[in-house]
Amino acid sequence: MKFNKTTVSFSDGTSFVIYHNIATAGNINSIDAAIQCWEARTDQFTAKSLCDYINSKRLKGYTDHYAFTPEEFAKLPKPSRV
Repeated sequence: MKFNKTTVSFSDGTSFVIYHNIATAGNINSIDAAIQCWEARTDQFTAKSLCDYINSKRLKGYTDHYAFTPEEFAKLPKPSRV
């Protein structure tokens, strides 16, 4: 499975990185759409919170998307990171 690296930045200058297998372009099933939906629903603007949001959709059967914080991604076996 191939993962993309995305930096999420906010207007106050804070940012974080996540790794995911979501399309980087498109309307509904893109990382931009996932971030917009998460921003509208969260009060915790952290990488862990965004990854939990994305992964919750998979666990509910809506998608097959995975998301990881840099720390979680580093722990994956190397073959599954490609």
